[in-house]
Amino acid sequence: MSTTVRLSLVQSRSLIEGIVRKVAELLPEGRPIPGEIWNRRHAGIVKLVYLHAIGLLGASILIGELHLEGVVGSLIIGLLAAIADRPWNHRRLRACLASVGLLASSAVMVHLSGGVIEMHFHFFVALAVIAFYQDWVVFLVAIAFVLLEHGVTGVVYPTAVY
Repeated sequence: MSTTVRLSLVQSRSLIEGIVRKVAELLPEGRPIPGEIWNRRHAGIVKLVYLHAIGLLGASILIGELHLEGVVGSLIIGLLAAIADRPWNHRRLRACLASVGLLASSAVMVHLSGGVIEMHFHFFVALAVIAFYQDWVVFLVAIAFVLLEHGVTGVVYPTAVY
């Protein structure tokens, strides 16, 4: 390789590293939320997940027949809330469990409604609530859940996904 090509590659690499460094300086630092604030937010989100479990069970009964999906979904969502509510779990794991419970509520709501498009709005609301954790890992787990759920549902029950 000629000296000119080698020098050009070194300059290109240096330029790219400089750009990456400048972009990184513009991004927020991303510090964890202090424990007291995180505990309050998490407690509120867990209560919301419990309310969804109860509400979905009630909705399943009100529909006129006890839908197996509603009952099983409510039990799973309630279990996720109960595990997330335990203080012995790691903070991020607890947040992921509560987030999956909230998003599972969205999936059950869409299914019980027969795929009514307006019910999909709950996914957006749930993602906004999950953003209160201010944790990229938790948020990415939530996004992955939505993508996986819509992908699987789209194959198995295509009328439920727009």
